[in-house]
Amino acid sequence: MRILALSLLLLLGSPALAQVEAGGELTQEMIDAFERGCGDDQGVDRCDSATQQRMRTLYGLDSARDLMEQGVQLRRAMFVDGYGNDVVAISFSRVPGRGPMVEVISPIVEGAPEAQPLRAMIDQATWGEVLARSENFDQLLARELPRRGEDGQPEAPRSLCLHAWFSVVEAVDPARNDRNSMQGSMSMEDVDGAETVEMLPVRVPGLIRVDAESACASGLGTEYAFALADIAADLFGECTTLDADRFRNPPELLAACHRLGGDRLAAGEAMPIVHAFNRSASEDDFSRLFSGMGDGRMQRFRAELDGGFPQLWMPHAASPDEAHIAGRIFYLSEDRNELVASAELQLQLMREFDRWVISSWTIGEREPAAAAN
Repeated sequence: MRILALSLLLLLGSPALAQVEAGGELTQEMIDAFERGCGDDQGVDRCDSATQQRMRTLYGLDSARDLMEQGVQLRRAMFVDGYGNDVVAISFSRVPGRGPMVEVISPIVEGAPEAQPLRAMIDQATWGEVLARSENFDQLLARELPRRGEDGQPEAPRSLCLHAWFSVVEAVDPARNDRNSMQGSMSMEDVDGAETVEMLPVRVPGLIRVDAESACASGLGTEYAFALADIAADLFGECTTLDADRFRNPPELLAACHRLGGDRLAAGEAMPIVHAFNRSASEDDFSRLFSGMGDGRMQRFRAELDGGFPQLWMPHAASPDEAHIAGRIFYLSEDRNELVASAELQLQLMREFDRWVISSWTIGEREPAAAAN
């Protein structure tokens, strides 16, 4: 588990307060990134083009330049949480010859099952709203500009911002005809010797816009990124069984929904089991989560855990009444400061009295920590 320590960049004349890993060094590159409003919680420069390409690679996304060459119109937001973790990418796009659509992708979690794509076609009204609200997202507001004193040096910040989310927003508009303008072109003489003028549409060149912004700035980029998440969240009925109160915001909910497997509506209903075990599986009474004689089955399950801590991935529902959850059990040293081993965990679920319960489980052989990592 990462332990985070606070590094007060205020002391360095920076307008940001960042968190870096305990024992880590606050480098000049990180300071520069915070000064420019580009550093996430771990000091990674999210404005850097190479970093943004790494983010696109993480999600398996084409670059804005490649999409423009393909004639694709795009509005995309990639989100980073308040601890510097990549969370989700939300893309609204229109491919030539096809209607507009929305796609949600979350990063692959090591050891977790690969998630199926989360996609939906959208209507013209929604597409129009996505485009209209993107008009000014890449413009700076006055409050985002650095304040400088009479000596020209940056002023100390008036407020501190902790664990802010970060977003990278991309807009692609390929070259197309201007619907409001025409231009004349003189042609050759016709058979009667008269010159004719052919009217042609004015061609508007393609345009790529990008804005990388911390939520601390309260700028238009962040506002638009979360607007895209709000719009997307209303488009996927399969996500409605997730409890929105369990998630910080729509991007986090959409990331979780993307990782649901099979029948996502049913899988979302099984999420309380994941929340319960990932919060604490050693002290709470989870007998209600087991089928049949729940208390006895819970005690047997804990005995088989043998002091390990289960971490569950997202549910996968094969049908409205059958599902399973994969995960791992982690075993720590006696002082609980070091991971020494882990084992595979499989939970089989069934619907009982209109709720999901654990019907059986399988625990694999322990693997040393080095092998598990």
